Amino acid sequence: MYSYSSFAELYAEQKPSIKRALDGFNQALLCDFYNWTYSQFNLGVYTPSTSQIMLFMARTLNDFVRYYQLPHDIEWAVLHNDWCLDEPFMDYFGD
Repeated sequence: MYSYSSFAELYAEQKPSIKRALDGFNQALLCDFYNWTYSQFNLGVYTPSTSQIMLFMARTLNDFVRYYQLPHDIEWAVLHNDWCLDEPFMDYFGD
């Protein structure tokens, strides 16, 4: 699990295309979303790469913005509690 400060370092290392896609969302939301995504895996069976998780986050958030007008200033608690994250997770990573 990443703290907000260590996530900022991880985020800085990402490809420009991923950073552009996530630009506008606050770092706390992105960190919590990253940690939630990572925690969904049985790590003894499969461990996703950082870039896979970041790409999933970028695609999911951009789809939510494009199709459902998700505000960029949304807080993690609202995203986690009020938006269905399980469906895009399963669509992206499979069973």
